[in-house]
Amino acid sequence: MKDIIKIIRYVYLLCFLTFSSVADEVIPVDIVADEMQWNNDKKIAYAIGSAIATQGEKKISADKLIVHLDKDEDNNTITLIEAEGNVIFTN
Repeated sequence: MKDIIKIIRYVYLLCFLTFSSVADEVIPVDIVADEMQWNNDKKIAYAIGSAIATQGEKKISADKLIVHLDKDEDNNTITLIEAEGNVIFTN
């Protein structure tokens, strides 16, 4: 059962990260938290404590967000957000 819940969470996260386009305009993802940590070598950001990621009307909040950035690009494009602890997704 826990594996099914994890899969469902990942599907929601992937839907959250799907860029919405309106007249070729990409909606940015804003991330705020009590603490931010970066691993530049792995291109991963950690949003810790009351972490919230927002993209337009979509919002995911959790105790911790692990933000994976595109390793092949220098523009910090988000490829995946993992959420841990008290995860709430609203659309």
